[in-house]
Amino acid sequence: MGNEIYKVKLTWSDTALNQLESIFYSLYQNNPDSAAKSVNNIMNRISNLKLFPEKGRVVPEIDNRSLREIIYNKYRIVYRLLDKLRLFIFSTMQNHCMILSFVS
Repeated sequence: MGNEIYKVKLTWSDTALNQLESIFYSLYQNNPDSAAKSVNNIMNRISNLKLFPEKGRVVPEIDNRSLREIIYNKYRIVYRLLDKLRLFIFSTMQNHCMILSFVS
């Protein structure tokens, strides 16, 4: 009984979805194949959070254990662990952006 695997439910903010779409269209202008591959890789990393929700590091500028991020190339996927079974995706932004305005 102690070895159950729980899948975490992912919920996306409108901002995160819009940012992901912008990433795709920005990359698509130069290389359509690369755009699809990059967005698929971001989605795969996010999907992995269903089984490993604490995989990401704590966001350094916030220092709150429930607010985490994973990095893919030059993008930060920022999310909050709401509880053991729920996770909220805040943002899929460029790596150099600060997130204070998204989570305050």
